[in-house]
Parts: sequence; structure tokens; C-alpha cells
Amino acid sequence: YNDVIRGIANYSSTDNLHLVDLSTGGMTPQTSSSYFGSDGIHPNAQGMDYITEVFESSLKDFYGIN
Repeated sequence: YNDVIRGIANYSSTDNLHLVDLSTGGMTPQTSSSYFGSDGIHPNAQGMDYITEVFESSLKDFYGIN
């Protein structure tokens, strides 16, 4: 599934599509269980904080904001 999304993002000819891949930063149930709730799928509060930080950083990089 993730590979399909990456492929679509790479195939896109528009500059308006920007992929933010949380798994490359290490957020997977296998490597970061402290970011997930008891079901092992949905992020807990710590996971949501991590997602917020990654998206904030990605948006700042994309738009050239310090």
C-alpha cells in the first residue's frame, strides 16, 4: 500500500503534490510501539504529537519557512 502511494506521488507531474511519509521517520508499529494505542494501529497522544512535528517540518521545508 505504501509503495503504491509513493509511486503515485513520484509519477505525479504537479508540484502541488507533496508526500509526507511517516514510516521513513520510523513511525511503524514494529519500530515505535510507544506511538500507538493498544490496538497497535491507531496513534496515541504521543504518536499524534510525532505526526504533528513531522507535518510541520515538512510544510516548513516545502514552503521555505524557517
